[in-house]
Amino acid sequence: MQQAVLERVSFGGCINDTLMHITMPYLPIGGVGQSGFGAYHGKASFDAFSHYKSILKQTTVWDIAVRYPNYPKALQWVKRLLK
Repeated sequence: MQQAVLERVSFGGCINDTLMHITMPYLPIGGVGQSGFGAYHGKASFDAFSHYKSILKQTTVWDIAVRYPNYPKALQWVKRLLK
């Protein structure tokens, strides 16, 4: 019977023990459809309220001059490289 309900109903949570749901940091809490708009609890809360950003710290040890516009014939060199 539990499997039939799980397959037919769009919901998330615990079966037969709702208090255990809050003790599990790996199970996000949130509604489905109009009953909720997110998943909150443990890592899911962190992910929901975090803004990810990418950071690249480029080294200049291996810098090549052709990357810069003042390099002679840089455009022709890059076009040839990208063919």
